[in-house]
Amino acid sequence: DGVTSIGDYAFCECPGLTSVTIGDGVTSIGDRAFSGCSGLTSITIGDGVTSIGGRAFSGCSGLTSVTIGDGVTSIGGFAFSGCSGLTEVYVNAKIPPILGFYAFNDYPATLYVPYGTKAAYEAADYWKNFTNIVEMPAETGIDEIMSEQGTLAVYTLAGVKVMETTDANDVKSLPAGLYIINGKKVV
Repeated sequence: DGVTSIGDYAFCECPGLTSVTIGDGVTSIGDRAFSGCSGLTSITIGDGVTSIGGRAFSGCSGLTSVTIGDGVTSIGGFAFSGCSGLTEVYVNAKIPPILGFYAFNDYPATLYVPYGTKAAYEAADYWKNFTNIVEMPAETGIDEIMSEQGTLAVYTLAGVKVMETTDANDVKSLPAGLYIINGKKVV
């Protein structure tokens, strides 16, 4: 919790490193900080991080998922280059961070962005190179929905009631998406 920055080359070439969660107290990740950590499969970057250095995670070939906090304003060149296994990039920043040259290579991953920001990411330099940009669902503030015993109450994430049924097969007829069924989010 007391760490405020991760310096240049801090964990460079640590193939045994498999998962990293960078806390909210960290504000910057240096150049090549995790470069060549081929064993990394997932990274969560906290909301306090504002900058990710050049080649910070380059060559992390085992990396499949990255979550970038809402405080990031810049990502250096080649930051995630050579991350050939990357399939999901979650960016929580409502304003697209400045993205350096070849920060991601080939842009094959699905980019998940905050609700209402898809157009901004589609227009932003380098972010627009992602071929699949998906908005994450909006936060609704709904904590719990109650229904009578034996019935299934189905709502949209916006809190609009879709159906109430006693037959679970009725729910299967709904279009694919996110719903709240008896108080739980269900895909």
